[in-house]
Amino acid sequence: MRRILYLWMMAMSLMLGTQSAQAQEILLDQMQSAAGLKLFPLYGDTKSYVYMPDKIAIPEGADGKKQFSFLKFVNDDAGSGDGGIQNVDGGGLVTFLVNFEVPDQTVQRAQSELQQKVPGAKVIGPLSYRSGTFALVSEFQQEDGDWAKRVLGLGKAPVMEGHKAAVSIRLTKTGATILWESFKQSASNINVSFEMIIAGYRNPYEARMTAWWERIAKNKALNVGLRTDYLGVDIQNIMKELKDTGAIELEVKGEDAKLDRLWEMAYGKLAAQMFEQDNDPTTLATLQDDPNAFSNFDRADQFNADVRDRIAAENKAELQRVAEDRKRLERHGETWPFLAEIAKEDYNTDGKSDEDAKPQEGNPDQSGPSGAVPAPSKANLKTPPSFALLASYRKKQFKKSGKFELNFKKWTTDTQSMRFDENIGGFGKRMFNDPSHFRVINLNDPAYKIREILVQLDGQDSADFDKFVNFVTVQIRKTHQDGFKHVEELKINQQNFNQAANNFTMKYGYHGDQDRARWLDYEYRINWNLYGGASWSSDWQSTNDFIIPVVPPHQYREVVVEADPAVFSDAGVRLATVEFKSDLFGKQDTQSVSLKTTGDGTLSKTIRYAHEPNDYGYLYDISWLKRGNVQLKRTDIQGNAEFIFADELPEEE
Repeated sequence: MRRILYLWMMAMSLMLGTQSAQAQEILLDQMQSAAGLKLFPLYGDTKSYVYMPDKIAIPEGADGKKQFSFLKFVNDDAGSGDGGIQNVDGGGLVTFLVNFEVPDQTVQRAQSELQQKVPGAKVIGPLSYRSGTFALVSEFQQEDGDWAKRVLGLGKAPVMEGHKAAVSIRLTKTGATILWESFKQSASNINVSFEMIIAGYRNPYEARMTAWWERIAKNKALNVGLRTDYLGVDIQNIMKELKDTGAIELEVKGEDAKLDRLWEMAYGKLAAQMFEQDNDPTTLATLQDDPNAFSNFDRADQFNADVRDRIAAENKAELQRVAEDRKRLERHGETWPFLAEIAKEDYNTDGKSDEDAKPQEGNPDQSGPSGAVPAPSKANLKTPPSFALLASYRKKQFKKSGKFELNFKKWTTDTQSMRFDENIGGFGKRMFNDPSHFRVINLNDPAYKIREILVQLDGQDSADFDKFVNFVTVQIRKTHQDGFKHVEELKINQQNFNQAANNFTMKYGYHGDQDRARWLDYEYRINWNLYGGASWSSDWQSTNDFIIPVVPPHQYREVVVEADPAVFSDAGVRLATVEFKSDLFGKQDTQSVSLKTTGDGTLSKTIRYAHEPNDYGYLYDISWLKRGNVQLKRTDIQGNAEFIFADELPEEE
């Protein structure tokens, strides 16, 4: 009976806690591991933890089948004379839905283990991912018997409601052929590697970053012809080169053991100034069509795996060191009881200060074997990169001079990429002969008389519909060879975006179309209806492609509003409010954030806004409330950077 009551209470706490878990920021530097889960405490409530849902499951649809499909298409023109699928035009599309979930029993076990490390801790639910990217990787046996590993493509994993992601990846002819043959081989491995981004706060550090724009501009990798597209691993290497050449400097007070983490934070902040993620299907297709694309993707995947394996190995060794120190204290605790109390402290995560590393000076009744007993230093855990390494980025068009400075001595908003993999080969092989999951379409087959056009919304997460997008309409029109005109319209909103898992179909038929090549031609137009009354419509575009990638005409960007707590303290500031104003297609949007020195004292907030491509400009007002009810204000300040520093107060009149 007690067991049933416990399970019921646990389930209720998870249900009630999910909303608050999603609404609050986490402490990235204070992660705990328990029962194989990664858990993060909440800012302002460090006894409440959320777990990272990193177990992947492909759910079943209403028909009881896995929501997975692989469409391979060829254009087997009899006049090509080449023979064989490998020598004709073609490609493929893989789509499936994934749930990020963890069994309740695992969560319960994690809470039990966590409470042994942090008395009174509770697990209140899963955290929410900010965004995600993925890579489809196949390891297969070649004709000569050797094994080969190929990254077949990259894509964005739009985050849906309910901790789900809709995965879609377009494959080249080579990629589609490799994957198709991999599913046929009994021994092949087919993996999906996810890099999901989480957001939260970093601990305060006595450190300052300075980046010199003139030195950055001299970097060779940033000046290769007209290159604008980069992989995340390229950016990581560029950042390290900038560090080595003195273009980035990091000033740390004292012997800070977290130097590796501080550099990763610096790389992430500077990369946000210079690049923006661009997993546009056209961009990715261009990279895949490049003769060196597969080797580039493979190198990126291997680099990513090596970095994370190294971090995991070093963190494992560091946690083992802490465990041995704890056991040593516990042994001495039989003679000196106060050492047993020290051993109960949590040393597996970073604290807010380095006081834990200081030795406890002994006295006659509180001293260890040597008269001075050092408590174990907290685990110096390495940090994964702030941005996804296996993703595509575009260099921003900007000209900057002087320097960019950032102070880390306050709670700082940041992101962190988390990678996990799942093998999908097993169930795929079981469904290989089911045409509802695996289909080959020959576009030149006269029996193929219903043209299906796949429509997918790119670059959007479910949450974007809450804040930026009302709906999107896609129109197609086709004039057949007998004069018949076909017109169809598809409307995409938040409801059907989630229901259809971002996988829509439009179609037209066959009306006297004797010329098969001309039958594949059609036109389409896309209309975006955005919040605040903004709208955008494309021109009619001609194509013969089997997929319409619905790419937003706008881009999303984050601006961090922050202040130096020392400046606010010296100036007597109690509250600063920033009113942020941005324009999108002739319509203005306004957002407000406040920085308070009371309460949780958070002096770093993030604003996410939509903007037209390469137009980063915005306006903002700042008002300050000081002690004695003194008010100051600055209005219509122009900006285009990723940071607004709210600690630059005007002179009092």
